Amino acid sequence: MVAITQETSEAFPLGLRDVIPVEIHAHATDAHDAMLRVEPHLAAAGLGHVVPFNNIYRELTGRVVETIGLDSSDPRAFRYPDVVDRTVGIFADYYFKQLRAYTGLTDEKIDPAWQYLLYPDGADYGESEIRPHAERAESKETPKGIQFLLGMNAHINYDLAQALRDSKVEETYYQDYRRVIGMLIGITARELASAYVPGPEWSRWAAVRTTVATIAHWREKAWRSGKRLMGAEDVLASQGIMDCLDRNSVRTGRRIATLGSAALTGISRLPSRE
Repeated sequence: MVAITQETSEAFPLGLRDVIPVEIHAHATDAHDAMLRVEPHLAAAGLGHVVPFNNIYRELTGRVVETIGLDSSDPRAFRYPDVVDRTVGIFADYYFKQLRAYTGLTDEKIDPAWQYLLYPDGADYGESEIRPHAERAESKETPKGIQFLLGMNAHINYDLAQALRDSKVEETYYQDYRRVIGMLIGITARELASAYVPGPEWSRWAAVRTTVATIAHWREKAWRSGKRLMGAEDVLASQGIMDCLDRNSVRTGRRIATLGSAALTGISRLPSRE
């Protein structure tokens, strides 16, 4: 870890803190606009390693906004655009919630799974408290593809089920749900292969295929968890589900941070096939 500099510390109130949404705006357009505002301030706030996640997430949200605006007669249109709009907005706020906590805008703690992205060199499940600004999380050793996956793990495996519950989606939303995450998978495949996975082309695409299959698996798990949260009989049952999501997302984040980083580092050293 590297101690955060005074210059970086001052960048919080002058930059990132001023553009993070401070309340939920349950619309995809608001979420997209917020990601655009946040993006140029991440590196200055010591969060350059969040940029790959923010970039791909912002592109996905932009695609969703465009599709929401299609006429209902267009075959590319969502079946329930209002539900997509609301759910995507709520979902994005779980990401902004972490940024609010990191920059000290709120007293909330950073969720354990998100610590692997925000503090990649010092994530410690069960840590009682994280002090905003105390340490700089940027790691030059974490591959950009891993930085992205750490964010996706926390956001899909921990946040998505909660967003589905908050939006009170019904079974009929499943088709649109699959389409939205399908858009993410498509964007991920393109961006990871071209920008975020090192090594020769044949090995990059092998890594991308594995990543795509993994996110598709996460998508189905999140849907089932969201339905379980909505069907929870009481607060105790709901908390039990959340504890399970917490443990699983932390365990997955740990594997991504260790095994995933080692795998991508190895790929970067492979020779090209002539």
